[in-house]
Amino acid sequence: CPRGNKTIYIDINSQGFRDREFSLNKPPNTIRILALGDSWTYGWYVNLNDTWPKRLEKLLNERINKTKFEVFNLGIPGYDIWNVANLFTKKAYRYNPDMLMISFIDNDVAPEPSVCFRDCVNVSSTKSECKVICHLDILYEFTHNKTHITEFVNKSFGLLRSKYGGEIYLILFPLSSNYYEEIVENLAKNYDIKICKMHEIYNKWPIEDLVLDKEYDYHPNEFAYSLIAEKVFQCLNESELIFLSNER
Repeated sequence: CPRGNKTIYIDINSQGFRDREFSLNKPPNTIRILALGDSWTYGWYVNLNDTWPKRLEKLLNERINKTKFEVFNLGIPGYDIWNVANLFTKKAYRYNPDMLMISFIDNDVAPEPSVCFRDCVNVSSTKSECKVICHLDILYEFTHNKTHITEFVNKSFGLLRSKYGGEIYLILFPLSSNYYEEIVENLAKNYDIKICKMHEIYNKWPIEDLVLDKEYDYHPNEFAYSLIAEKVFQCLNESELIFLSNER
């Protein structure tokens, strides 16, 4: 699909994910990481090798001795944290991962605004206007409801931990409010989920340098994904995990 003068290639493997074909059986001497999330993991209007999971895979294999790394991109556009938890417990756990990495942004606690969209279109607005109006309306409603945030994130983390006892990292992008972040961070701690914050990136760089389109599309661009992958690698390196002890 085109993006300006650039062509973006979208290939979906036989398992339904935007990545190469991969087997359930993990090769010997291999660390397997599953990257989960929504379109920010999937890579909206960027090529697969420019997404943070594939950039991270490249960094790990270039910089770590004696171990092969696989980072599978299991991002699915539109997924929230509850969808992610269900995807893992019903399907992705079969890949026998050594670690899960889950991107987390504002809309991870907000469902798709299907009812709002239908009602809006029935009145008089255009579909494009309704899409923006309903998204902002429902995003505000759910990200400003402390009870909803707590219950939604708690049940999602609980479901993940019911199926997986290994390392989990939350790739946390800046959220819309401090209390929202505090709830997520406290719940992550309760479930022994580590957090890797992307705030430094978004504080350092102008937003127009990081997004596809400042006016219409805040998905990360190629430059942002390169910074995100470096930051995630840094978080892993600082965690003192045994398989990261041989950095080149």
